Amino acid sequence: MDLLRNRNFLLLTLSRNISRFGDRFTLAALLILVVQISHGSPVDIALIGAAALAPSALLGWFIGPLVDRLERRTSMIFADLIRFVAVGAMFFAPNLISLMVLAFLANGVWEFYRAAYQAVLPVVVGTGDQLTRAHGLDQSLANGIDVIGYALVGLFILVAGVRPAFLIDAATFLASALLIRSFAVRVQAPGRTIGPGYLAELKTGMKAVSGQRLPRTLLSQIAIACLPIGAFNALLVLLLPDVFHVSATLYPYLPAVQGVSMVLGGMLLTRYPSRVSRRHLINIGLAGSGVITALLGVVPSFVTALGLYFVLGFFNIAFLVPLLSWYQQSFESEVRGRAMAIYAAATSLSLLVATLVAGPVAAAIGVGRAVFFSGIVFAAVGVAGYLTAATRIQADPAVEASAP
Repeated sequence: MDLLRNRNFLLLTLSRNISRFGDRFTLAALLILVVQISHGSPVDIALIGAAALAPSALLGWFIGPLVDRLERRTSMIFADLIRFVAVGAMFFAPNLISLMVLAFLANGVWEFYRAAYQAVLPVVVGTGDQLTRAHGLDQSLANGIDVIGYALVGLFILVAGVRPAFLIDAATFLASALLIRSFAVRVQAPGRTIGPGYLAELKTGMKAVSGQRLPRTLLSQIAIACLPIGAFNALLVLLLPDVFHVSATLYPYLPAVQGVSMVLGGMLLTRYPSRVSRRHLINIGLAGSGVITALLGVVPSFVTALGLYFVLGFFNIAFLVPLLSWYQQSFESEVRGRAMAIYAAATSLSLLVATLVAGPVAAAIGVGRAVFFSGIVFAAVGVAGYLTAATRIQADPAVEASAP
């Protein structure tokens, strides 16, 4: 495959995925630690999730012009080094407030990395099917990392305890920074160092997204879908003791099982990127994910939940890869950093709102019922997607990329 001979792509995706491996340790450790500190309070779980999402939701709209001006490799290295410090400090955090502050900082600088990564990927691999293949391969690697990472973190926490997991993640950020530093060429952002001004560039990015019907529709669809996704993610760790009647320490094995199916799904999209229309993949993926999510709110068996989570991975990959690549290639390189920052901010804002609402709702009606209703909303987004006119145009990738 041509992608595997592309040195810059390999360095880019290895950087992203080695830090993702470490993130599995922090995510699992953070959730389990909060459950231990708060004794399973849905509101406290929602608060720590909100602290992680707030930087992107509140600040992500404004970092796009900076990403489009800075050399993108520099943005990614900067983010890795700050995350090294913030996540390492979680090892010493004495209470929930300090964990929230450090999570806010770590995820705030992550937005620079994410926007720069998404902006530079089409430059490194090209557009059209090649970009879809890159996303498929990247998702396969990422979810393979999830399988390994979640399986190992489950064992690691049982043997070494919760807090040392933060140190594993901190070390991966240093490795990621070294990989980005090894790029064969500097990936210079196309934006001018001296331009029309920050506010003007911010407005240009907003107009680039709002002025095109296709990316505007795709962004609206994923932002609405992120409402039930956010509620589900916020409550997942509480499903184990409340619905499945097992220990919360078994949490890592659910996403590990999901990762296996997402690896397989990503491989299929890498090999056959254009066999099924993007519109069908996106809407079927959203609707199917919603049905599985609803079932997870009512099944009483952890073993059954593992099987459902395996199926969920296929539906997740079905909508994530085509939606992101279709949106991404709708923009010219000089505004792509701003467009991707807006994408991240809009989805994170939806996730933040859902996370804040999920805790009180679950406390009022129960965790299982809250997850069930979030799944119903999720499925409805996929069904409603077939009513949108902008995604009905199915042509070759070049036509899709320029569709109004």
